[in-house]
Amino acid sequence: MNSMQNDSIRVFKRECRNYFYYLSDIQILTQRIEGVDTCMCGVHSIDSIVLGENCRNHNPFISYMVAKTKLEEELKEKEEKILRIINAFQGMPDTSYRCVIWMLYVQDVPKWKVAECFDLNPDYLSQLISDEFERTDWTYMK
Repeated sequence: MNSMQNDSIRVFKRECRNYFYYLSDIQILTQRIEGVDTCMCGVHSIDSIVLGENCRNHNPFISYMVAKTKLEEELKEKEEKILRIINAFQGMPDTSYRCVIWMLYVQDVPKWKVAECFDLNPDYLSQLISDEFERTDWTYMK
């Protein structure tokens, strides 16, 4: 394996371990965006806008729009991370290893337990996973 592949695999493993954290963030951010939308509905009109850097402090609608934009950007970032993880699994050449790799890196199941589930030696399981990682195209992880 070359250095770029090793870096991509490290990123993949780290991102997999954050998968459920990202899902939780997506749910929280979606709720927060809905909350901002609800608050925006309470603003019936835009009063005269004070131009200048304190504009946001004088107009609640603009404050809500800024907050909503920031939340939407963060939501998009988390969704892209989830999509990269999913694409990585779909890009693995041998579908039979997807489950094993999911258990190891997303669910964080100990290797010995995964090996036991599939009636394999843990060292042999490690070799199979390394072989699968070598066959995987990691260009999406950039």
